[in-house]
Amino acid sequence: MSFLVMFVFVFFAIASVYGATSGGLPDLQSTMNQITGPWPTISNSNCSFSQNGPTGSCNILDTAYLGVIWLLASIGSIFFRIGAGFFLIYQMTTILSPLTTIPFVGPIFFGIIVILGLYAFSMFRGNRPPE
Repeated sequence: MSFLVMFVFVFFAIASVYGATSGGLPDLQSTMNQITGPWPTISNSNCSFSQNGPTGSCNILDTAYLGVIWLLASIGSIFFRIGAGFFLIYQMTTILSPLTTIPFVGPIFFGIIVILGLYAFSMFRGNRPPE
């Protein structure tokens, strides 16, 4: 299984170069920036609340109010990052999708795309696939 996964990733790199030269490469860097971007910062006229806690001249009511809003915004940010992770898997498979139109070999490339998507999904979930 590890040999097959290594073959898929090497093939993915070669197909990425092909996609970059043909102009059909999706913007993977933008999606990665969405996944790894900063957490939200909530502020009012007196203080702000971020992942580091309150900053500025906050009283207890401002801290509680901004903390609750920051918690809700962070939950939304988590769902957004999960969606961006799935979109990254989709972008990875669209790089290889032109190769599925090759006669007689297209189904093999389609199988490789499915294996790549399943492996990426298992890595995204944090589970190590069976050897």
